[in-house]
Amino acid sequence: MGGGIRSWIRAYNQRGLPENYFRVEVYILRSLGIELMREETIKQKIYTFFALFLIMFQGTFTEALELYVQLGNWNAALNVTTFLFTHFIGMMKVAMLFYNRKKFGNMIRTFHSKPFLPDTNRGGENEEKYLRKTVKTTESLYIFFFFLIYVTLISGAVAFVQSRIFNDKEDWRHPYVPITVVPTADTPIFEIAGVFQVIWVSVYATLLISIDTLLVAILAHLTIQFRMLNNAFRSIRTRSKKIYQTTEGDDKDEGVILNKLLGGYIEHHLRVLELAEQLEELCNMVYLLIFLSSVVLLSFLLYRMSLHPIGSIEFIHCASYYCIVVYQIGMYCYWGNEVTSQSAEVAKAVAEADWVG
Repeated sequence: MGGGIRSWIRAYNQRGLPENYFRVEVYILRSLGIELMREETIKQKIYTFFALFLIMFQGTFTEALELYVQLGNWNAALNVTTFLFTHFIGMMKVAMLFYNRKKFGNMIRTFHSKPFLPDTNRGGENEEKYLRKTVKTTESLYIFFFFLIYVTLISGAVAFVQSRIFNDKEDWRHPYVPITVVPTADTPIFEIAGVFQVIWVSVYATLLISIDTLLVAILAHLTIQFRMLNNAFRSIRTRSKKIYQTTEGDDKDEGVILNKLLGGYIEHHLRVLELAEQLEELCNMVYLLIFLSSVVLLSFLLYRMSLHPIGSIEFIHCASYYCIVVYQIGMYCYWGNEVTSQSAEVAKAVAEADWVG
């Protein structure tokens, strides 16, 4: 058993590049109504309308009504506000991605075309290693994000089941937010409403983490493109000599080769910068909303954690929710900083190039 797992891990680490570096996010977003890569048929558009309506609008609208009903109950209102805040910001992310879905699809295609593809003449085997590692890293980020989300969701579902089995009817509680805008106090409506809430929040959470990891994965691939350029500029003279040695010609020919390489690298750099600027233009308001909302959410969650005993299901639920928010902003901060850092390194790499080597 252990040997089989180790063999699987070794094969996973040694696998080649996938056809689509963003395959996980693209597939899940497609299944939830947002098509990035293919042409949309009439059936797809109808499915998209109903899927996004059921996932986003009906649940978020119900939470907004519930907040109005619970305004006289501080703790219940705060609980509803925490989820409503998350889901409302999520609506902004979904709207941004859906409206610009073709632009994001083109961006993904660009990463799979020249000069973004690995080129042994430019960077040797390192470029494919960089890309393989990036794909593996972004998929691992998605898996861990998925794990954190579902710890939170499962803890809420467990609290729902526990209250239904062990508590009196007056103390029954729904998985995440109370539902009083419609009569759900009696069985079996209470159980049906609870199960529906678990399913709805789970699907919506999957949609939102797919959007987050897609945006983070694009940042990660921009980082790798800058790193590939840094490596290429630093060794440009060495590579021009190697190419010259494999062809017949005089010293002037080596200069032509060097100029051709330099022109290609500059074009590559300009296209990477163009992608980075496009991503910033599309997502700057979403990034701002994410960071502003995270400050408020973390404050709400810390307060809610203080209301429950350490180790209780409710405490675990709030603590895992807190970790989700921290993990989300951590991903954006880390990869955003990496893009900035590697972009700044390009000028340094040009200065350090072996021009007279």
